[in-house]
Amino acid sequence: MDGSGNIYVVDQGNHTLRKVTPAGVVTTLAGLAGSSGSSDGTGSAARFNNPTGVAVDGSGNLYIADTNNSTIRKVTSGGVVSTFAGLAGSSGAIDGTSTVARFNFPNGVAVDHNGVVYVADTNNNMIRSIQPNGVVISYVGSNPGSGNGMGSSAHFYQPSGVAVDASGFLYVADTFNNTIRKVSPVGEVTTIGGTAGVTGNADGLGAVAQFSRMGGIALSTSGALFVADSYNNRISMGVYVTPPAVATTPASSITGTGATLNGTVNANGYSSIVAFEYGLTGNYGTTVTGTPSPVTGSSATGVSAAISGLSPGTIYHYRVKGTNSGGTSWGGDQTFITAFTPTQWRQFWYLTSSNTGIAADSADPFHTGVTNLVAFAIFGVSQNPSITSASLLPQPQKIGSNYVISFTQPASVSNISYGAQFATSLSPANWQAVTDTGTGIQHIFSVPIGGNSQMFMRLTITNLSP
Repeated sequence: MDGSGNIYVVDQGNHTLRKVTPAGVVTTLAGLAGSSGSSDGTGSAARFNNPTGVAVDGSGNLYIADTNNSTIRKVTSGGVVSTFAGLAGSSGAIDGTSTVARFNFPNGVAVDHNGVVYVADTNNNMIRSIQPNGVVISYVGSNPGSGNGMGSSAHFYQPSGVAVDASGFLYVADTFNNTIRKVSPVGEVTTIGGTAGVTGNADGLGAVAQFSRMGGIALSTSGALFVADSYNNRISMGVYVTPPAVATTPASSITGTGATLNGTVNANGYSSIVAFEYGLTGNYGTTVTGTPSPVTGSSATGVSAAISGLSPGTIYHYRVKGTNSGGTSWGGDQTFITAFTPTQWRQFWYLTSSNTGIAADSADPFHTGVTNLVAFAIFGVSQNPSITSASLLPQPQKIGSNYVISFTQPASVSNISYGAQFATSLSPANWQAVTDTGTGIQHIFSVPIGGNSQMFMRLTITNLSP
């Protein structure tokens, strides 16, 4: 159908191209009824040989799959017929321009908004494309088969119908595979309806549907797909089901052993099951049902799942998952850290978990020059803080040509990060990080002295607990 509502029909047995106006007036635009051939020309002077497919571009030009001539013909709105690609009576699978190219029993044709013509080259088991300048390219397919993939790695089995949408996706009636295939603008082929090698007449989603030697295929302006399911004597309609749109949002109500996982799910008009996946890594491992589930409608709905039995002071990964009849979507990865209150010496002595006053990490209640955090990190929980002295802390020392801080971490200490910095000047200070070359609980911070006239080192201790 063209932009004015005229319908064009390839009248195969009559070897003609017919036109039907919106008022139902039928005329023969090109060819002569009962007379086959391959001649170019205007109106009845032109000849076709069992033409099968027809498509119209935005300028009103028609493209005909002249099947038994193995050519693609072009017909202007005034009925002037020319051979656009291929050579009558000479079949093959050659790419090239105009009559250099070869087709083998082409059937369906379609034209996109850029004027590119797509051809279901049936006996070559390929979809070919023809640029507006007449250059023919083997777009997807090669040997007969049913495999999905990119370009020539995908396989068709005598495809006969092709349609193209406004976004450049192709839809192919893969006749002898009894399947509907989808081709992305970059040439990736997938199967969206039917199962290769299975013949039947079942309705259903994706591979559940069954066809029998389908032929023509077309798209409506709303995106519905129609297929002439030939051997079933019916027209099948397919409506694309959009998978849910999902997003993972920050966790809440985080404790030492539990949390609430959050996200949003837009069901896109189809009932969608909601779940959350979580675990210690991005591989997750545990799945729980979300609330609410299922969700419906076409707007984002907040969903959540309360989980328990977690380990304190641990990083967890999670994501939301939504599934409807169109497929499954996952939200992005989010993390949270469960609460952890370490058994530090300040708790041991003061029986408090607060981080204020004399129990604070930064406090030095006995005025020994050693803060609570440092005393815990260096001496462990059994050392009486009242007798801890700064002179007992690890001190930098010159070993060979290096300036070194070396010490053993107490076995009872956890959730503490140790580091060191060096500087060659304190006015102004130019502190730089030093790599820890120790292993396990042994920490070694070493930096070459080089030609520096002075060298300073300091230990840094960080409490990783919330």
